Amino acid sequence: MADGVVDEYEDQTGVDDPNCTGVAYDSAVDCYSTGPTYLATGGTGNRTASITVSTNITIIEGTIDNLVDGALTNDSSSGVNWTYEPNIPGKYVRFDFGVGNAKIVTEVTKRMGQTETVTRGFWKWQGSNNGSAWTDVSASQQLGAGLTDVFPFTGNATAYRYYQMIGVSGGVDGNGHYWVEIEFKIQSATTGVLLSDPSTALSIPTSALVVVWEEDVTAATLNTDLLAYASRETGRSFTTNFASSNKLFIASHGFLNDERVMVTSSAQNLPAGLSNAAMYYIVNKTVGDFELSLTSGGAAVAITSNGTGIHTVRRWAQATLAQAAVLSLGQILTGTADLTAQTAGTQMRYVLFAKNNKAVNFHGTALQWS
Repeated sequence: MADGVVDEYEDQTGVDDPNCTGVAYDSAVDCYSTGPTYLATGGTGNRTASITVSTNITIIEGTIDNLVDGALTNDSSSGVNWTYEPNIPGKYVRFDFGVGNAKIVTEVTKRMGQTETVTRGFWKWQGSNNGSAWTDVSASQQLGAGLTDVFPFTGNATAYRYYQMIGVSGGVDGNGHYWVEIEFKIQSATTGVLLSDPSTALSIPTSALVVVWEEDVTAATLNTDLLAYASRETGRSFTTNFASSNKLFIASHGFLNDERVMVTSSAQNLPAGLSNAAMYYIVNKTVGDFELSLTSGGAAVAITSNGTGIHTVRRWAQATLAQAAVLSLGQILTGTADLTAQTAGTQMRYVLFAKNNKAVNFHGTALQWS
């Protein structure tokens, strides 16, 4: 008998958001997106607690933090108005994402409170990891008269802690028209991982069919850039002792070398060196422990801390994806996974991987088992 579950992502129910990586939920179109997005942490909304903004241009109204407060009102409570500055070369507005929070930014949008009628000069964007040595990440362009100016960072693949918008030529008027927001399109992770919450099967299944409504933003190769897996396992909790080894300890675990597994953490704080954005191979197993490798029979991943919370490992079986239908928006992909090598269980999950910096939109997923 077959049963299953369908999730059209009308909300975030049904997805294990804390253990997902490199995906952002877009409520406007009901999908999960990977790749560069304005929805990534630090991209939009109120970021005053995480981004420090500074400038060497004189402000006559508003505060500089208004540029990252998420508000779009054309007034001093949510925008910034500058003094008249006829020569902007060397003038900057600088954004510090903080220690350990370097970001790969691929585009910036500057928002105005209303349209302009005066000169605002030519500007470009730069990135830095020390606040003193700067690298150009955009071309110079003149600010337009509309409500938005978009700066593409063509080819930027470097994570920077600091970004600055710096004047190149011309001047800027202070005329009551406020700069109200700066928004960043951020590459949140090399690999996007969408992990489902468990659904309970009526009986122990032996196979699972994964059906994905997926839309390429950048071309993704099936089963290389875009992969799907299924599991029926509850999972086993493990401990580590990084001071003495790279081993995961589980008494009488039953795992075999070369099996594919994924690790998660209740506190989203796995032992350093491990990631929930990887599908590992079991290596060097003994009765009560084993190590993990990124390749079959390869070197063990080095573990440098024990993390916090309850850590879980479970087997996964790949569902080799093939195109089943082409839609006006994206495509339907299907693949079947053999679950018979997994520990008998009824906690059904799927996980989708978008690897190699590929940007895709997941509009819905179904998991059927029998």
